[in-house]
Order: sequence, then C-alpha cells, then structure tokens
Amino acid sequence: MAYVNEEISKEDYEKYNLAEIKERTGYYGGSRWAIDRERWLRYHIRLIDTEDSWEEIWIKWHLYYKGYLVSVKTKDIEKKFNREKKELYIYKKILELEIPKEIEDQKEQILKDLKEAFEESCGDPYLVSYMKDKGNTCKIDLEYNGEII
Repeated sequence: MAYVNEEISKEDYEKYNLAEIKERTGYYGGSRWAIDRERWLRYHIRLIDTEDSWEEIWIKWHLYYKGYLVSVKTKDIEKKFNREKKELYIYKKILELEIPKEIEDQKEQILKDLKEAFEESCGDPYLVSYMKDKGNTCKIDLEYNGEII
C-alpha cells in the first residue's frame, strides 16, 4: 500500500497515539497527514518557522516510523510548476535528521520512505488535495548531506 493523504480521524488520533507525539514535540501536526497503514508510516508537519525573512523558512516534520519518532527539518530550495506537464517540482534540502539509535541502521530506507511521502503529498499534506484533485503530479528531489535521495 502506498501513502494516502487524508484528514486525521478521531479513531486514528487515538490508535496512533498522536497525544504522545503532541506531548513529546509540543505539536502533533494539524488535521491532515500522509499515512501508509501497511508499513505503519506517517508524517506530518510540526512547526514552520523563519530565520530572518520569508526566504529562510524551514519546516520540521515527523515521520512515525514503525513505532519510532523520526524528526526532519527541511527547507524548500526551489519550487516551480510546469503548466504544460501539470507537474509541481520541489527541491527540498534536509537540514537536520533525528533518528532514534534503535533504528539508525535503517537510515537509508527511512530517507527513501520520507521522499515517497513527500512525493505522495506534493511536499505538504494540505497542498496535495489542491494539486492532485486537479490532475497534477508532483516530483520531489530530496537532498541529504549533499546527495539526492
């Protein structure tokens, strides 16, 4: 099963213990998420902040990976929409990656799964409904430590 973008139901809020994430991080991510129920992966936004100007915006994401909370801070380097191809292209750079030591050996797969989640959601669980409902596609390049995932 691939990622699905959807509203977070009350049942899922309880089932996936989003209260714990809210307690640990201060924020659970709002009302939408991308989730892969078979692999038990989900991600959602935690915090958007700026450093001196709008151009310096970064986003902190959470990927709940097989029971472990992975935090990722990203910045969009480039965004462009090709009307002819009906494709949104986003170049994201990972600024920080926090992986619990118990699953550090799975970093490569975690990064691949994170990229898949970004592509499925067009880089934002709130943007996806607007993009995909209109027949558009999304392509994400995700950079980590100078390499494209």
